[in-house]
Amino acid sequence: MNHWIIAVSGIFGASGVVLGALGAHLWKPHLNTQALDIFNTGLIYLLVHAAVLLMSGLLIDRYHRNIWFKLAALLFMFGVVFFCGALLAGTVLETRAFAPFAPYGGASLIFAW
Repeated sequence: MNHWIIAVSGIFGASGVVLGALGAHLWKPHLNTQALDIFNTGLIYLLVHAAVLLMSGLLIDRYHRNIWFKLAALLFMFGVVFFCGALLAGTVLETRAFAPFAPYGGASLIFAW
């Protein structure tokens, strides 16, 4: 199980770097201050939790019988997709359609910790 968790953490980390570069060079001139703050919040949470998810995968490798590390990893993934995804997609696409998903992702991140 841990190998795909580590792979997903790499995908999240790479996505965070790409989105950060796009945000700084492509989208920044088109976003207002509030939208840029929301985008940066989503980006920071994405990058931080990519590293945390990597650590979760490594812990699962060492303590493979511990169900709590596995549950935390799943909650981290769900949280990143729904919280960070809602913030990032909402600002880039200039829509509030994704806003209802953010609280579920945020709660998932809280429970993962």
